[in-house]
Amino acid sequence: MRKLGLITILFASMALPAALQAKGKDSPGPDKDFLGVDTQKGKYLDQEYVASGADLSGKTIRVEKFEMKCERPEKEKGDLSWKEIPGFMQEAIVENAADRSGGSIKLSKSSGSYTLRGQVTEFRPPSEGASWGGWIGEAAGSGTIVFDFKVTDASGKVVLAGHHKLLARASDSVRRRMENVAGDELGHLLAAAAK
Repeated sequence: MRKLGLITILFASMALPAALQAKGKDSPGPDKDFLGVDTQKGKYLDQEYVASGADLSGKTIRVEKFEMKCERPEKEKGDLSWKEIPGFMQEAIVENAADRSGGSIKLSKSSGSYTLRGQVTEFRPPSEGASWGGWIGEAAGSGTIVFDFKVTDASGKVVLAGHHKLLARASDSVRRRMENVAGDELGHLLAAAAK
């Protein structure tokens, strides 16, 4: 009987973060006004756009700090705070995304003939259980960042754009997950536009 009670408590503990997250508002979708183009389901990110004939090979992209278009959470836990995100997103992309292009694309914080602008439309820090670091956080509640970005040429034409909802788990913090997304998914998308 005692063993059955323990199992019931463990399953309830796993279900609670998921139930609490499900009651929350839906995450925002792509911001078409910001992006200026229609995105579609992507191969690497949730939503993507690559202009016909786009070729970023040999180009330098200046990555700007991201804008925060979401409200600051009441409670912040985990390894990444709301006020850090604009510079962190910029740094994560500059440091990680160009590798997938085999060196054919360069990313910079200060100069470039193309510009990458982004915005964060949702930031949910880890829940109490997830920030504790237990296995409960594997199910849900370990942190979310939803962001849009676009790459424009000197004339302002959008050549590449994307929208993505990043979910982290207790075993992979929000900070580390964003670094991985920048290096892998976003890196692959940039590489696809560098022929």
